[in-house]
Amino acid sequence: MEEYYITEDLYFKNNCLYKYDNNKDKEIIINKKNWYKYLKEYGWAKIEEEWKHKLENNYVCLLECGSDGDCLFHVLSEALNFDLIFNYKIPKNDISSLRELCANEINEDNFDIILESYRAENECGEFFGEWDPNNINSIEQLKLEITKLGNNFWGDHILMQLLSTKLEINFVILRDNLNVNIINNELKYSKTIFIYYFEDLHFQLIGYFNGRYIETVFDNNNLPICFSRLVK
Repeated sequence: MEEYYITEDLYFKNNCLYKYDNNKDKEIIINKKNWYKYLKEYGWAKIEEEWKHKLENNYVCLLECGSDGDCLFHVLSEALNFDLIFNYKIPKNDISSLRELCANEINEDNFDIILESYRAENECGEFFGEWDPNNINSIEQLKLEITKLGNNFWGDHILMQLLSTKLEINFVILRDNLNVNIINNELKYSKTIFIYYFEDLHFQLIGYFNGRYIETVFDNNNLPICFSRLVK
């Protein structure tokens, strides 16, 4: 079967991840005994001890995907692209395309309530980003702000609600205070992405090594027990 390279020596084939050892000139299949040794080279790290204890699982991990105001979109891009690779499809998601999806979900039905929500957050000092919601007077202006990369418009619960509906994927947020939040308050769709959120400022991707590869988009009918307990 065709090899899908994630790094220059880490690749996916035959429904498993492999590491090519140049020194020994051989491939090493990644399993539950060595997964962390090799996958940490990509950036995967073990989840914090408090969550590890709560989940009662040694195979849940975190990936730092990027920051500078785009962290949510980096996380979702990585999650969706990993899922495509592990289903033998070409990755196609990036932060620009995901911001465009959000922007295109703004319409006459939701514009006023979304804008008022941002204005209320701004007044309460809970607003993040460089744009000013008080300067927005039209749908097109709001769409333009959302599509700007970087710190202008941070990803947040409102944009996650829009993306959840558009992509038909549930988002479950695990916070550093051990709380769990389900975007839109229910697992409405058949697929779910888990996201770590700490200090109310930064998103990271949650993955699960299932013995063959890292899962990032989960089938609700086959959730690992450690996650199914959280969302019951």
